Amino acid sequence: MNAYFPRIAHSLSSQRNRWQPLILLLFVLIFIGLSLARPKLEWDMIAYVAIAKNIIAEQPIEQLQTEVYSELKAEVPAEDFARLTSTENSRDIIASDPEAFHQHITFFYDTRVVYTWLIAGAIKLGIEPFFATSLISTLAAALAIVFLTYLLPIHVPYGLLFSILPIALANGLFLVARYSTPDALAALCTVFIYWCLLRHKKILLLLLPFSILIRTDMIILAAIVCAYLLLINRHARILVIISGAATVLTYLLLSYVVFEHDLWSSVIGYNYDEKPSYAQDYSFDISIGAYLDALKIGILSFSYQPMFLVFLIMLINGAMLFASQIFRRVNSGEQKLQQDLLFVLISCAAYVGLHFLLFPEPWLRFFAAQYSIVMVVVVWANLVGVRVQLPSNESIDRRR
Repeated sequence: MNAYFPRIAHSLSSQRNRWQPLILLLFVLIFIGLSLARPKLEWDMIAYVAIAKNIIAEQPIEQLQTEVYSELKAEVPAEDFARLTSTENSRDIIASDPEAFHQHITFFYDTRVVYTWLIAGAIKLGIEPFFATSLISTLAAALAIVFLTYLLPIHVPYGLLFSILPIALANGLFLVARYSTPDALAALCTVFIYWCLLRHKKILLLLLPFSILIRTDMIILAAIVCAYLLLINRHARILVIISGAATVLTYLLLSYVVFEHDLWSSVIGYNYDEKPSYAQDYSFDISIGAYLDALKIGILSFSYQPMFLVFLIMLINGAMLFASQIFRRVNSGEQKLQQDLLFVLISCAAYVGLHFLLFPEPWLRFFAAQYSIVMVVVVWANLVGVRVQLPSNESIDRRR
């Protein structure tokens, strides 16, 4: 009889665990449906489709321009086509002048190698080009949700499982899913890097240089992770050094061979200065004064970003929780996990801070992965990771 109830409890637990993948699948399908129903149609997708088409078959720029804008007109609503070819930011000139079009589509867009090749692959499969840009972003964000749910190498509590969809919707994953940009792929890569880190996977060392091909600012995360791996000496130091060197080399190749300009000053200048009709003919000289003005505006903008404030609250809460556990007497496996989770929180904060200093914009799409990861880790910690002893009634009475 004594063994009967434990068997019943184990059976019920197993049945509950079988429901988890189905619940997660339902959430992911809802997410995909919501994202594809409301894509954000921005000019960037024109450049990415043009580069993808050129990957498939190189053609004269005049022919490429005509083909891309013809397909854009056929795929998007008339009001969106009018907006994307309006006088704002010289879009009308880019739509009519082949040279202006060429200079813009090769203005840092061709450094997003993974995204443009995926679009090219989707086009070859017969998927409409502009729908492909949304589909890739949506599927990448949806996959990020799956890895986010199973981020920690421990069982997923139901409190976290039922929170995962609101976390994704609130912290920017839904936003990057709707954008026709590599931001969703960058979020997926970030979550997968941490997933590998928490499981001590050596594939992490290959992911770091690969991440630069998704979005060049991923070099910030790669540098932070490499520094941590060297510090804890988990993998052979020579392998970590090779990975770091390959990451830097990939960044330099994209910046000075593919883009052929200083990527940082060009992107900063393009976003904070005038947006010229002929981007590559323009010299983006960034003065210290202009940078400090942008930094001041960006800092003030953070105060209007509620999710940044939530991120800050979660970060402080999580850091205090794990820092208080580091010196407890626990087995080595549990101590390594606590150490890694504390690093996850600190590195997410470091990434947000360094990224903001290099590009002073608090845009949610840049930090969707970091915000989501911190929230998942802290929700998990509060549910099962850290036991808090509640005071007894007697001790409460004594304090009165």
